[in-house]
Amino acid sequence: MTVDFGDIKLYYFSPINGSPTCGRGEHIRLLFKDAGINFDYVRLEGKEWLELKQKLVTDKKAASPTLPFITIDGKYYGKTIPIMKYISNKLGMYIASNDEDAQLVDSYADIIMGWIDRWANAYFWNPNEETVKKYEGEQVAQAYADFENILATHKGAYLLGETITYPDFVLFHMMEDDGSAANKALTHPHVDAFIKAMQERPNLKSYLATDRQ
Repeated sequence: MTVDFGDIKLYYFSPINGSPTCGRGEHIRLLFKDAGINFDYVRLEGKEWLELKQKLVTDKKAASPTLPFITIDGKYYGKTIPIMKYISNKLGMYIASNDEDAQLVDSYADIIMGWIDRWANAYFWNPNEETVKKYEGEQVAQAYADFENILATHKGAYLLGETITYPDFVLFHMMEDDGSAANKALTHPHVDAFIKAMQERPNLKSYLATDRQ
């Protein structure tokens, strides 16, 4: 399905800790890249974001803006998962084919976002010895165990089996941000198969081979 999105821009922070892919903007960028959507990526320093945030509120374009967000011909669309669902629905791609699977896909997205929050809490929001120890010693192992079980429930490499859906991009990048997926290949074969399937998607494979600036 071909959709003309017009002038589409993705807004997120400037590279975090020197990484051009760290954080939630990359979840959306991966979906855009896979779908072949042309877009501008606007990276903001902290001061620039505060000024833009105030302008969005003042101009009544958004009541409570956060990053990442996108604009389509100047219209604001916010929050990572709602953006990805909106674009997927417009494309007629990355969505479930029935209500039962749609509920399942949304629940997977919610589980992944919980993992993202725990990771961010340990390393960005509240970094201290206790939060890091809890994440690295308990929470990350539980996350990989959960997704090994989830990925094993369907025939195929993706969360919904043979059909890729929007939370697959979120999960793939969360595993990139976490950085320990390479150590799970032998103990988590379904996770390993999922990562390889994502890496071999033609548009993603080309993108992943770049410096991803």
